[in-house]
Amino acid sequence: VRPTSGAIPASSELVARLFAQVLAGKSKLPADIEKQAIADKEAEDRMFYNSLSVRTVVNPTDYMDKVARLIGCYVHPS
Repeated sequence: VRPTSGAIPASSELVARLFAQVLAGKSKLPADIEKQAIADKEAEDRMFYNSLSVRTVVNPTDYMDKVARLIGCYVHPS
């Protein structure tokens, strides 16, 4: 995944934390992960319609919030 605005280290850390939790049996991927991946792809296609040849661009805030919720460390901004 390549965030649109320089958030690669932060995104990578969250994904690594999720991966470690899944391997350790402390977290599970959502049961509907395939359905979510399709929905995410469609949303990214709409958001980045000028970059359809680049398949790895994501909105960093939305992406990191979603992963943070999966690993239980999401903090609401307010």
